[in-house]
Amino acid sequence: MIIDTHSHLMAKPDCRLIEHIIQSHAVDQAWIMEVKSWAQFASKTEMLAIKKTFAPFFRMFAYLDFYSDPGEIKRLKDQGFDGLKSIWPGRPYNHP
Repeated sequence: MIIDTHSHLMAKPDCRLIEHIIQSHAVDQAWIMEVKSWAQFASKTEMLAIKKTFAPFFRMFAYLDFYSDPGEIKRLKDQGFDGLKSIWPGRPYNHP
């Protein structure tokens, strides 16, 4: 099985293009990472709609804001995200 483990979805995704990619069998699954606050990339709503439309091809990973309350992790899971993208924590990753 070939999995693209780090992709991004553009805003207003073209479903015909996605279908073509899936039918090409170049990869068996794609993991899509949310890009926080960049308008050219898909919103959480768009990501989850594409996941639902093309299941089980996509796995969606939400951006984890290290400064949000811990309940945010459960909320993202409940919305339908498969995992979290943790980047730019504000301090080194090994900070106590």
